Amino acid sequence: VSPNRHSFHKIGIVYVDGVRLPIDMRYTVFPYTSNLHAVAAVMGVSGRLNGHDYARHFPLFRGTPTPASDLATLSGTVTYNGKGTLVESGSAPIHNSQNIPFRATLSADFNNKTIEGKIENALSGKQIMLLNNAPIQTLNDAITFNGTITGQGLYYKNHTGSYQGTFMGEGAKALAGEIRTVHKDDPKQTSTSAFVAEKQP
Repeated sequence: VSPNRHSFHKIGIVYVDGVRLPIDMRYTVFPYTSNLHAVAAVMGVSGRLNGHDYARHFPLFRGTPTPASDLATLSGTVTYNGKGTLVESGSAPIHNSQNIPFRATLSADFNNKTIEGKIENALSGKQIMLLNNAPIQTLNDAITFNGTITGQGLYYKNHTGSYQGTFMGEGAKALAGEIRTVHKDDPKQTSTSAFVAEKQP
């Protein structure tokens, strides 16, 4: 799969409550090429049902999770740099949604078992949101994290939301995750993001 791959195409007809619904799909995939097989993507579908346009976005991330037992062996503060994509929703059809490529920087404190970070627009360099300090924990034999975000800038300062992710590879050499936000005053204005990042020397 090529990095930063975008695709838009009609994938056919599905039936919802007996009603024919044409479905379109667009996706953006950010594979990691460090032999850790960590991949993040935002998938979207849109169509028209009962005379109304609708669109949904779904963040996806996959890889080889770091075993939960490795958490006891990890120490110090580690920086992870990576990338991802943010899709702004609130309009349909899906090809009207805005895609924003971003840089992700996260800092994992394995001594205190916490993580935090920031998301910056890859084109303008402006900060989009902060990933607030959150606990690193184990779940289903994986090392995971789950926290809240603080929106930044003229637009995202009015957004609230959450992020979550999983450490990937031997010795937590990478991580991947997702972010979901919603406007404080307009629940129709949302964003969906997915990211991957790699441990820095």
